[in-house]
Amino acid sequence: MAASIETRIIEAVSDLTVEFLRTALDLPSITSFSTTCIGTGQVGDCYRVALQYSQGAPSNAPATVILKIASRDPRSRASGLSLGIYERETHFYTELAPSLMKTTDCLAKCYHSAFRTSTGAFTLLLEDAGTTALVGDDIQGATLEQAQVAMRELGRLHAAMMMSPERFAWLVQDSPVSQPLVRQLFAGFAERYRDQIDPGHLDICRRFVASFGEYMEKRTEPGVCEMGIIHGDYRMDNMLFTPGEGSSKPKLMVVDWQLITAGPVAADLAYFLGCSLKVEDRRQWQDRLLRTYCNALAEAAGEPVMTLEICKREVRMQAFFGVTMGIVSSIMAARTERGDQMFMTVMARHCELVKDMDSLALLPPPDDNGLMPLLPELQDEQQHEPGPEKDWNESWYFDFVDEAQGVAGWIRLGLTPNRGGNWYHAFITWAGRPTVIVSDFAAPAPDNLLLNTADITASHEVLKPLEKFRLTLTARGEAFKEIAESLYGKQGTSSKVQLDLLYETTGVPYKYRITPRYEIPCKVTGTVTVDGEIVSIHAVPGQRDHSVGVRDWWGMEWAWSAFILSNGQYVHTTDLRLPNAPSMSIGYVQRDSSIQEVEAITCHEAFDDDGLAEWLTMNIRVMGIAEELSVVVTPKSHTPLKLVNDDGRVTVLERVWGEVCLPNGEKGVGWFEWNRNTKE
Repeated sequence: MAASIETRIIEAVSDLTVEFLRTALDLPSITSFSTTCIGTGQVGDCYRVALQYSQGAPSNAPATVILKIASRDPRSRASGLSLGIYERETHFYTELAPSLMKTTDCLAKCYHSAFRTSTGAFTLLLEDAGTTALVGDDIQGATLEQAQVAMRELGRLHAAMMMSPERFAWLVQDSPVSQPLVRQLFAGFAERYRDQIDPGHLDICRRFVASFGEYMEKRTEPGVCEMGIIHGDYRMDNMLFTPGEGSSKPKLMVVDWQLITAGPVAADLAYFLGCSLKVEDRRQWQDRLLRTYCNALAEAAGEPVMTLEICKREVRMQAFFGVTMGIVSSIMAARTERGDQMFMTVMARHCELVKDMDSLALLPPPDDNGLMPLLPELQDEQQHEPGPEKDWNESWYFDFVDEAQGVAGWIRLGLTPNRGGNWYHAFITWAGRPTVIVSDFAAPAPDNLLLNTADITASHEVLKPLEKFRLTLTARGEAFKEIAESLYGKQGTSSKVQLDLLYETTGVPYKYRITPRYEIPCKVTGTVTVDGEIVSIHAVPGQRDHSVGVRDWWGMEWAWSAFILSNGQYVHTTDLRLPNAPSMSIGYVQRDSSIQEVEAITCHEAFDDDGLAEWLTMNIRVMGIAEELSVVVTPKSHTPLKLVNDDGRVTVLERVWGEVCLPNGEKGVGWFEWNRNTKE
């Protein structure tokens, strides 16, 4: 295989050249080529490359090869990068596949593998199974012969991939799916497929989700399962069968190694049995197929590894792997008619496997502890080492509202070291005065969170971790009487701003589960000065947060809120709106140090022609509380910010401070934000 040289990456099929192919394949006799698109997946594109040679080319030179590259769609690429699937697959072909080929012949030969961590671009140049290869079909299901071949090759693969953590540490990682996350995804799954799924199967899913956290711990306990490196998506749709010659069995090629990870080897077994076999076929063939697997495992390992009875016991425990995949994949993938048909077909099969194996009896009691909100730790307040990704970001956000004096604002320091400059923004609104904007998209790296530019001097200091934070700002900004003008490149009038604010925690700090971020309700005390006019604020409501990681503002949308009600109740919500997927709900409701997590949010809003919010309603369902919290928000002042990516994508962060009203007359106040991807 050609070396993984980061500069040798094909961003688009139009970048492919004869010179690249000659070098990657070590075939100088290549004279030209043509490409045919054979697949555009959720996060990657695949092409068959037909090669033409000069006379004298080696007789074994391939007629075609497969080119696999990252999706050209920015959202899909960002998703593939954040999920780590590009990196896993390229690492598989670089670090693991060469040794596996000594044991199995079900892998495509890799001619070139490269990955760029900063952008997510990757290139795989692979052996082609050929146009005569039969692509597996999950819905149709495997024949007995295909299933036997799949089990035999899986046994050989697992024998070669038995756990070696020193060598493959990059595969040992925690599951990204937590109890609250799978609960949220299942809520979307149940809503979407309620009329299509068998009620008994839906009940199996519901009982499993309730015990998910404890089950995930139990399934990997010592003595419960044989651990190894698993494919993670071992099913017919990821298999190519080439007809054998004469009476020989078909040859299998296993593709799509994007979900490879360390885990119980029986998870691959249970997933194939539950996904790729019709229920009656699986019931008839199951023991025979598991025996084929055990024999192949022993033959490749050189000694018995597990008996048929142990294998069946482990499959029984791992039967829920397919249920998990069915819930997560059906919600996260783009919805299609065939996709719905496939998800319902295989979910029914997985649930029947659970029933036949009596796997429900293995579930721990419902996991109430897994539903407890997470708390940040003291060290989370510290500045973090930057990651290599282009969109890696670390940000500190602060807001405040003094409703009585009509003064409100927000401040954000965003470190974006791989974008050539850092972001600093502050917006101050004051009743009867223009809104003042301080904005810099190319600020230097701050020293110990002290930022100094020609127009901005700002400090950000943790006085007591998770309890007290002070920020100061002296800056020259622009004042706008009509805030929408700031979105169209118009200039405001010069204005000087000074802030000296102390944030003191007044509630329970809340840590997100799906991304490194925490939110803290606060009271804010200090001074706000605009063009020499000073207003003092004392213990007014505010919020601060701190987040770290890859942030693609142009790849997703959201609605965010943080407000306090007159009864002392703090509310924070994020309605995360992912492309081609149901929204995800994050947040809390808390009072008197008692915090409960948000389960679901339904938002409705309207915007004017400039994209400024006109109104917002939210129905917030809280875990453990039957009655929803219904909120109506009336914007009082707008602070929109336009973000333009270097690839031309545009998003607008529309922020408002607003008044909150509940049906019972309860009032409140806070900040609300929408990230809305636009075309220009």
